Amino acid sequence: MDGDPVAVGKEEAVYHEAGHATVSALARIRFRQVRVFRRGYRQGWTGRCSYRWEIPAGKREWFLVSTLAGPIAPAVALGIPVDWDQDDTDNAASRALRLSEELGLPYEEYMRCASASARLVLTWHLRALNRVAEALARHGALDYAQVRRLVTARQHSQRQLDLEVKGEANGDG
Repeated sequence: MDGDPVAVGKEEAVYHEAGHATVSALARIRFRQVRVFRRGYRQGWTGRCSYRWEIPAGKREWFLVSTLAGPIAPAVALGIPVDWDQDDTDNAASRALRLSEELGLPYEEYMRCASASARLVLTWHLRALNRVAEALARHGALDYAQVRRLVTARQHSQRQLDLEVKGEANGDG
């Protein structure tokens, strides 16, 4: 993406949402859809990862890590500074406050650990993050099953992954 501010905004938005989706899929936290879209003419890009239901108690810590993974993903993948999006920051802060109180941990320490966990998971699974981001940029939206296939893919060809994302593999489409 050649320096056009709207194109760069799209790449950052794609990686931001891919970060949420990748960590959610790794932790097996189901969501309806992750998507990126243009806000309006020359207003840049945004996205959303829509979750289906209440997060089970055993997954709440991972849900916090997934929330923080959005802003951290472009930094890990593209080497740009973390942009703490207000919605993600507010969501993460309220979740972290509740969880830190439940666990009896200091809030700042809990947020620092969750942020470090998000960075570590995304760094460790950078290939998966890149696959999800590429598919999201290409298709505009992915569901949980599509992201899960991309995240767990080992050595599939790009064509096979494209067919799976489109639902055409094994005669599904």
